[in-house]
Amino acid sequence: MVDLSRVIVSFIVINQCFVWFLRADYLRWFSKTH
Repeated sequence: MVDLSRVIVSFIVINQCFVWFLRADYLRWFSKTH
C-alpha cells in the first residue's frame, strides 16, 4: 500500500518543477527572439 499523501506531495513538487522549467525555457526563448 502506497502512502497517498506522499504520492500527492511528490506529484505536486514534480509538477511545479516541470512548470518552472517550461517557464524558464519560454522566457529564454522569448528574450532571444525579442
